[in-house]
Amino acid sequence: MEFYGERIDVLGSGSYGKVHLVKIMSLDLSFGHLIAEKSCEEEIADSLVKEKEILDQFNGSPHIIQSHGCSTRIDYETKVFSLFLELANGGSLLDLMADYGGKIPEQHVKSYVEMILKGLVEIDSRGLVHSDLKPANILVFHQGDSVGTLNSGQSDERKMVLGSKPPGCVNR
Repeated sequence: MEFYGERIDVLGSGSYGKVHLVKIMSLDLSFGHLIAEKSCEEEIADSLVKEKEILDQFNGSPHIIQSHGCSTRIDYETKVFSLFLELANGGSLLDLMADYGGKIPEQHVKSYVEMILKGLVEIDSRGLVHSDLKPANILVFHQGDSVGTLNSGQSDERKMVLGSKPPGCVNR
């Protein structure tokens, strides 16, 4: 997939590189659409390449973060690999827990667990294991879609999607 985008903000960083908020400017995705760009120097991109290969197996899954492709570019004389991902506009489950003061209300936990388990079943069905399951790697989406959503008693609805940070999934 080819598109042009404008980096708006840094969403996070780690040992692999950075995650940027990107506003799409043209081509395959709708203009103005926001996505996440995970990038690192190409020489250390093996884990991001593997993540893309794994995510491509879950294309169209409502329970697994979606990949919008990848690219390589020269950035200040350094070759950079970028993986473009669906934006989890609700942050992570860890962020959600913080929003609730560290403890999600019990009446919501059942639905969250159900959504997480659906994602794990999909991962398992492809012979993979999520080896880094923790609240920071479970992503939350705010949306009005009734599929996989949970009415949290607030003004929005949320769905959980499993994201992976390398080595997030391994072959069984």
